[in-house]
Formats: sequence, structure tokens, C-alpha cells
Amino acid sequence: MSEKNQKSAMERLREIVEFMEEKDLSEVCVEEDGIKLQVKRGFTALSPQTPQQVGISAQNGAVGLEIIRATMPGTFYNSPSPDDPPFVKVGDEVHAGDILCIIEAMKLFNPIEAEFDCYIVEILVENSRPVEYDQPLFKVRRK
Repeated sequence: MSEKNQKSAMERLREIVEFMEEKDLSEVCVEEDGIKLQVKRGFTALSPQTPQQVGISAQNGAVGLEIIRATMPGTFYNSPSPDDPPFVKVGDEVHAGDILCIIEAMKLFNPIEAEFDCYIVEILVENSRPVEYDQPLFKVRRK
């Protein structure tokens, strides 16, 4: 599959997930161009220590903290390769556009970037663990 086709496939997958959210669907099956895709959401993450639930939202009981969530299901990586240092650590100051982690989905490595300047308060997922769509990844405090 060419890089252009892979990007197109990821865009289509994002459209399907957004449609599922709009219609509050837990499962959808789509067949296009001979490819059958079944997408499910709302299932418990495989890692028992991580909370469930994209984007950013206020954390209950944690005044001033916000959550950065997974924008897709896949495998969470905190560094570009096993030999490299992590993108961020607890206490780090990050700026809008900085890469926080990578989620590998469908053999593509998708960077998750900070949407605003903030401090990393807590990393909620261990390296190389599977994550679900909308699962909390980081607790952050805006600058």
C-alpha cells in the first residue's frame, strides 16, 4: 500500500470513528473497495491500570488538570525507538506542537502532539502497551 493510500485509509478510519461518536454507535462494519472494516468502541483497555475514555478534558477532582487522550486505538510508544529517550517525562514543560508519544496503528506511527503549552503531570500509560480510542494518555497542566 502506498503512503498516499495509507494516509487516505487513516483519514477514512478517522471519519468512521467520528461518525460513530456522532451517532453514539458502539460498533460499525464498512466494506469499501473489497476491504471490510469492523470498528468497535467502548471496550475496556487491555492495561488494567489505565482509565478509559480523544482530545482534552478536565479531570474530575483535579482542579487545573486536563487529560490528553488517544486519538486512535493502537500501541503507545513513549520514544521514537527503544534506544532513544522518551519524548516527555513527568515535570517536563512542553509547547504546542511538541510530540508527546507515538501510537502505532495499522503499521503506521502516528505522533500525538501537544495542542497547547503545558506541563506533564502524569503519564497514564506504560510504554509498548495497547491503548483504546479516547483513552487518557497524559495528565497535564496548562501554562
